[in-house]
Amino acid sequence: MESQGIFEVKDESAAWHRLKPVTARWPWITGGLILQLAGVAAPAAYVISKAHHEDVTGQISKATLTLAWRQAVHSHAGLALMIAGSALFVVGSMLLARPFVRSYVTLFVAIPLAALAGVLILGAAALIVALLFAILSGGDFFDFNSGGGGGSSGNAKKKKQDREALAG
Repeated sequence: MESQGIFEVKDESAAWHRLKPVTARWPWITGGLILQLAGVAAPAAYVISKAHHEDVTGQISKATLTLAWRQAVHSHAGLALMIAGSALFVVGSMLLARPFVRSYVTLFVAIPLAALAGVLILGAAALIVALLFAILSGGDFFDFNSGGGGGSSGNAKKKKQDREALAG
């Protein structure tokens, strides 16, 4: 139908529940990836930082990481950071999906649900990798004792013995 006069006739084929295409995809994709990275990295950095502060020997072991994880989940700041990280991941997923999605329902319902499921699957995969790493490494994840401080520990003696065994 053609518009005549004051009233404009809208094209009925363009539904109200459809999103308009975006002109440039890269800002949406870049912004989404940055938000997803921040959403995953912030809680992980918090837990590793807690584990580092809890350990007195300079090494983060499986027990120390487990303790830090439980403290992070039970503290208000840790729980708030994990919720905020999940929210950032969801918003990042929505931004990332926006250039490829044409429906409001898909963008505001399906993508957030898929993102939350993805965070849960990513968390489960990270736990599996951490457990495998703990089993294969003998329980020590990270060694922050780089030999810079004074005094010696049993671990420094073991490293010295390992170096001597390799050299001789």
